Amino acid sequence: MKPLKGLILLVWSLALAGPAPAAGSSGAVHTERLDNGMDVVLVPNHSVPMIAANVIIRAGARDETWDTWGAAHFLEHLLFNGTSERSQEEIRAAFDRIGAYDNAHTGSHFTDFMILVPREHFLEGFEILLDMLFHSTLPPQKFEKERGIVIEEIARSSSHGYDADLPFRRWLFGNGPLSRQVLGTVDGISRLKRDSVLAFYRRWYCLLYTSDAADELDGVDLGGRRI
Repeated sequence: MKPLKGLILLVWSLALAGPAPAAGSSGAVHTERLDNGMDVVLVPNHSVPMIAANVIIRAGARDETWDTWGAAHFLEHLLFNGTSERSQEEIRAAFDRIGAYDNAHTGSHFTDFMILVPREHFLEGFEILLDMLFHSTLPPQKFEKERGIVIEEIARSSSHGYDADLPFRRWLFGNGPLSRQVLGTVDGISRLKRDSVLAFYRRWYCLLYTSDAADELDGVDLGGRRI
């Protein structure tokens, strides 16, 4: 079995099974490390009948080279574009049907993918999220579209003014990856090849997910609440 120390699951929610507790109640945070190395954290909050789940991949900008600068964030965008089982349109339609909200964020040390969904549709929504993360095809026909979106995001970020943190990071980390901005540069993203992003995906995502991982997550007990 491959260790999954690069993967964290956070669940902020009502109970995942069984009757809902009284409105407004909450409980202690529960944590568990599965035998495969994946950390699971449950944060009970019973104020609304919703469940939020964050899947955190321990890979980000620090894991890039100068040639692949910006690949982690570019990949974050691409993972919403279709899998071996679902097209981008089918993913969006499925999330809309169950009232789910999804988003993602890339940092230097991690990439965080989240879903917020009504309690009764959590398992269906979570399965779609896992499909996006671990069975994406990075559709070639979507690559240039996402390249343009990322370049626009870089331009918006640059328009916000001076990054006071950047000189400090360069002084502290020198020429290393932590001295760089997560988004990359317009020039770098313009030259980034799909094969490079695909290699990053296979290196940091695809090796994390196995049938053993899914089997271990099924039925995990956190403080009396079961997934």
